[in-house]
Amino acid sequence: MLSVVLVIHLLIALSLIGVVLLQKTDSSAMGGMGGGVSVNNLMRPRSRPNPLTRATTFLGMAFFATSLGLAVIAKQQTAPTSILDMPIGNSEGVPSVSESVQVPDAAEPASNLAPNFEPQVPAVPNE
Repeated sequence: MLSVVLVIHLLIALSLIGVVLLQKTDSSAMGGMGGGVSVNNLMRPRSRPNPLTRATTFLGMAFFATSLGLAVIAKQQTAPTSILDMPIGNSEGVPSVSESVQVPDAAEPASNLAPNFEPQVPAVPNE
């Protein structure tokens, strides 16, 4: 289900990009360099929406709907991630110390833990 909605979502996104790029740019929409609405644009009537504008609106609403759908599906498929939600006796996923690891006891002196600076060269057999 998730993969089907994801494919539909990607197709809608690509279509939306294409439709937006096909539209005619309106240089007076920004109102010049100021970025606001100019007085001339306030008094002009709006033009009728063309098919590209309607397609952009429809694809935008579909993109929003599939985004919400993906969020709901992803929420349903997740497992609880909080430590408080895990049972106490559950030790799955907890790493265990293997038997080969030697942990020094507190009673042992720390002198045997000092680093050894002697070079460790493997012995070469005589031929």
